[in-house]
Amino acid sequence: MSKLLRIGDRLINPENVTYIIDREIHFNDGSRWVATEPEIQELLAIMFETPRPEPVVEEPIVAKKKIVKKK
Repeated sequence: MSKLLRIGDRLINPENVTYIIDREIHFNDGSRWVATEPEIQELLAIMFETPRPEPVVEEPIVAKKKIVKKK
């Protein structure tokens, strides 16, 4: 499920944003919209939000015994 962003009277799905040039936001359907700087910052914050990292379970380090060959 994607996050929807309400900016003014617009409801934007950040996944539908193709690219942003200057202050003009271009969408997958070919439409575009000129946003103010605070609106762009809000959109970018949601688009590039870093997900919370999953807890990492590390394997215990097992020391291997050195193998000595007898002659």
